[in-house]
Formats: sequence, C-alpha cells, structure tokens
Amino acid sequence: MSLDANEDAVVGVLKQSLRELETLGTQSLEDMLKEMKRKDDILPKLMASTGSHDDLFSKEISKYEHICQEIASNLEVQEQFLMHIQAQNDEFASIFNLKDYKGIAWQMQIMQSSSVLSVF
Repeated sequence: MSLDANEDAVVGVLKQSLRELETLGTQSLEDMLKEMKRKDDILPKLMASTGSHDDLFSKEISKYEHICQEIASNLEVQEQFLMHIQAQNDEFASIFNLKDYKGIAWQMQIMQSSSVLSVF
C-alpha cells in the first residue's frame, strides 16, 4: 500500500509520538527508585533509636519527596502526550477511514463464521 505525502506525514508523526511516549514511560525514575531502595536500609537506625519511630519514619520518607514530584511531573507530561496522540489517532482514523474498514472486517468475520457453521 503506498501512501500519499499527507498520509505518510500523519503515520510518521503518530509513530514518533508513540516512541516519545514510550521513552517518557521508561525514564530513569524507576531505576532511580530501585537504586534508592537498594541503598536505603533503616534497620540499623530503627535498632539504635530510643525515641519515637514516627519521627524517624517521617525523616526517612522525606528523602523520597523529590522523586514523588518527578513522578507527578512525568505523569502530567504523559497525560499531555496521550491527549496529543489521541488527536493524531483521530486524524489517522479519518484519513484511513478506519470506521468503514472495521465494518468490512466485521462483515467478513461474520461471513467466515457462517461458512464454518454451515459445514456442521
């Protein structure tokens, strides 16, 4: 199937956006969290603590606040990308007339199913 310039551009932009979204979703945040978790052993601090564990827990959990902010920021960017991709997908669907294609594919599937059932 050959595409005209407009169709090719729509497909290219949609593919690029999907790649960028995938990159956003796999940023180093996960690796950063895993590394912090691996290095974060508060057991010695718990054992040495004579005061309230709540204070210790509050202090220890606060070191993850910057990552939580980065994750929230990343999610916002991903949401924006998803809205952009939805618009690109809508354009793709209208150019390639996917609504009619789905209808034809559905009719073909019904005909194939009918022919299989007629054998029995």
